[in-house]
Amino acid sequence: MSSLRQRLVQDLQLRDRSAGTTVRRSGTGAQYLARYTPADRIILNHLPRIGFTTAEVLAHLRSLKNGNDSIPERMNYFAHGRRFTDDAYFLAGTAVPDWLNVVARRVKVRSKHARPFTDDADPRMASLARGVERHHVDDRWFHETRAFAELSWQFTVLVRDRLPPDDGLRPSFLGHILVELLLDACLIAEQPAELESYYHALHRIDACWVEAALGRMATAPPEKLAQFIPLFLNERFLWDYLDDGKLCYRLNQVLRRVGLAPLPEAFAELLPDMRRSVNQRREELLSPDVTGIGPHVSYSASHI
Repeated sequence: MSSLRQRLVQDLQLRDRSAGTTVRRSGTGAQYLARYTPADRIILNHLPRIGFTTAEVLAHLRSLKNGNDSIPERMNYFAHGRRFTDDAYFLAGTAVPDWLNVVARRVKVRSKHARPFTDDADPRMASLARGVERHHVDDRWFHETRAFAELSWQFTVLVRDRLPPDDGLRPSFLGHILVELLLDACLIAEQPAELESYYHALHRIDACWVEAALGRMATAPPEKLAQFIPLFLNERFLWDYLDDGKLCYRLNQVLRRVGLAPLPEAFAELLPDMRRSVNQRREELLSPDVTGIGPHVSYSASHI
């Protein structure tokens, strides 16, 4: 066991030697480590070989937590929805949690919120709810895989070593979201026609209806969602994931939204190797088919 892991277990007062700050946790060491998944512990096993401070490690581990607000941008829309373009409202449901992270971050729609609506009399509502539920199933799989833990940590190290020193949050943030969006990039490069189908299907939904439906399902009404959905469709930014320069532009947009410093132009030099790394492990990152969580309804013309 590494010296850092011993401190995690034994004294629970983790000091960042460079910044002189202490992170305190209550409870026993075993209880503390139990908060982390097996994928998180892969990160801990890498620590003896990588010169991160304790505070940076903890920030990274917190960023891996599925649903943690420290990662407000979830960006793998296509990986979630690519198989469901024949059901526009199910497809919209797979995008809803990510849309809310952009336009209404305090509004949440978890599986527990969606489940009561999966058999709703309105087939649009049932499909929307099932799409939300499917999104969270996929997210749990993705964030608990060994591949995600190792790739996000690998990218965090690469980013930290390339960028000027900062408070440790930007490398961890980028290490996390780069795995997500580069997975989308791999899938889009392989099936570009499917991305056209993705956008075409979403053009069939009624954005105002979706906002109103989520007012019943989510923790609060998602104001401005109806205005955002057409912007999402017109911007078509998922195509930009295929080009290193355009991807850096999109990353800088995200960094500005969360108050982090922009990337230098040289950052694009890291992306080809990162793309190859994700492509080699993409099958590990993709969740298997989940019986019972898929489209199951058809719509009359009045519902499209």
